[in-house]
Formats: sequence, structure tokens, C-alpha cells
Amino acid sequence: MQVSQIWRPAARQHHRAQGNRSRVACGALPADYHAAPKMMVPCRIVGVGSAAPAHVITNDDLAKLVDTNDEWITSRTGIKRRHVLSKGETLSELATAASKKALEMAGVAAADIDIVLFSTSSPDDLFGSACTVQAAVGCTKAVAFDLTAACSGFVLGLVTGVQYIRAGTAKNVLVIGGGAPARLVG
Repeated sequence: MQVSQIWRPAARQHHRAQGNRSRVACGALPADYHAAPKMMVPCRIVGVGSAAPAHVITNDDLAKLVDTNDEWITSRTGIKRRHVLSKGETLSELATAASKKALEMAGVAAADIDIVLFSTSSPDDLFGSACTVQAAVGCTKAVAFDLTAACSGFVLGLVTGVQYIRAGTAKNVLVIGGGAPARLVG
């Protein structure tokens, strides 16, 4: 399943006891930077989208391949069926569909995305899938990269996206989590 989310800073208010700070060129920090209280940039999820392969394998289908049954699998895992990619179907295609839904819900144009983050342990190729999704969605000014992580990958992606926003290096981050582990084992 693909889940994409758009993150952006919530409305910011600047109330500092010391007043406005001037900006310093060349990345230098003001002398009192570490002593001054920091304002945390609030972030929020503004859109979500999802997509899943149409092909479904049930426990009964698996019982035809190996010595098992629906009751045995369900009692131990809670899983009754799983969606798997069909021949010719790619994880990037699902991620693209989910991303477009998230952008639509958020009311954010693809061109306004600063970072595309794809968390997966099963990209379409050795070099990842984030750039493929970036191009397909139309995030023309975004940097795109994959985070290689399985089950916790989406949470890692959310945390990473928030850090880019709070650091001030991004305003809108598209976080995608997806996987196709079935193609790795069969």
C-alpha cells in the first residue's frame, strides 16, 4: 500500500523577547544564537493519498501452494489477504497515484513541493524510486531521495520531513511510504 502525505509548516507567529534578528550572510550565526530561545516551527499533515495493487492473494490461494490453511495464517498473523504487484506493475506507479491524491487533498501544486521522500525497502531498481515519482508527479523544483527502511520507514520519512521543515530548508515535503516485498521472495 502506498501512503503519501504533504507536510508544510503551520502558520507561524514570531514573538521573541529580543525582537527581530537580522540575517547574517554566509551561514554565520549571531553571537547569541545558542543562548537565545528557539521557536519550534509547527508542522501538520495537509493531505493524504493511498493506492494498492488490484491483484489480491488470499490465504486460500496460499494454501494451494504450501501446506497451510486460512485458519492457521489468520490465527497467527491476522492477515486474510494481501495486495501484490502484477507483472508489469511498479511501486513507482502506485506511489505516483497516491502522491497525486495527497497533493489534490492538500491543495498544493506539484511545483510547490520542495522535497520528495520515498521510504521503501523494495524500490523498483537498485538506485531507488523517488526520482521516478518526482518526475511522474511533476515536482520540478524538488530534491528527491529514498530512505531504505521497511516497517518503520514511513515514520522515519515523516520525522525526516519534519526536520527539513523545522530547519527552514523546506516548506512542502511529500512523504511516501510503500513496499512490494512479495516480489523479493517469489
